[in-house]
Amino acid sequence: MATLRYATLLLGLVLSLCCGTATFPDPTIDYIEFGTGGGFSGVVTSYRLLRDGALVDQKGKTLVQLPRAEANNLLLRGEALLSYSYEHPDNMYKFVHVVRGDEHARMVWSLADRDIKPEVVSLLEMLEQKLPRERG
Repeated sequence: MATLRYATLLLGLVLSLCCGTATFPDPTIDYIEFGTGGGFSGVVTSYRLLRDGALVDQKGKTLVQLPRAEANNLLLRGEALLSYSYEHPDNMYKFVHVVRGDEHARMVWSLADRDIKPEVVSLLEMLEQKLPRERG
């Protein structure tokens, strides 16, 4: 009987250690700005993901409020790019701008550019997927 009790306790301990939830640090960046620009008209379309998870347009209107874990994941990916800058725009370009206080990293690349870090392109794609779809 005592052996069964100890085995049960040991199993419970092992399961609690294996199945614990991981905690991640909160991001320290203020926001990530991203978007596109250029072309004949030179229009720039930009959005910001704020620290509180609000995804806002260039007028500051909240388009969607992301859950904290989702926003933190994106912000931490942006934070990892703070030491990287890339400035190679062309007529049409995409950009990601990561800001933490006075620190910032700006990545701008042409639509045909293949030299930009894949992490930047991946982050931009993930951010764009969070934008609400236009209804037409």
